Amino acid sequence: MRENNFTGYEEGAFTTQPDLHTLQLHDNDLSESDIDAVLSDLVTSLDLEGRVTCEVRLQDNAPPSSDGMDDIDTLEAEGWTITYDDPEE
Repeated sequence: MRENNFTGYEEGAFTTQPDLHTLQLHDNDLSESDIDAVLSDLVTSLDLEGRVTCEVRLQDNAPPSSDGMDDIDTLEAEGWTITYDDPEE
């Protein structure tokens, strides 16, 4: 799903994906709110039985908000790898 010029995300799409190992959404046109929704859904998915860790690539989209950064902290604490555009740059 990388480099497809996606311009939106349907909330809830990743909340029920326990076997998702890699999510490549980099190099698209996702907004801050889309990035935040993806991250929020991935945090929700942590409650799924058998949830595996995941590598998530979100760079070259809008950076996450402070809420999105909190979700990144939560996911990384669970052993996930998240790459994204730094909102401070």
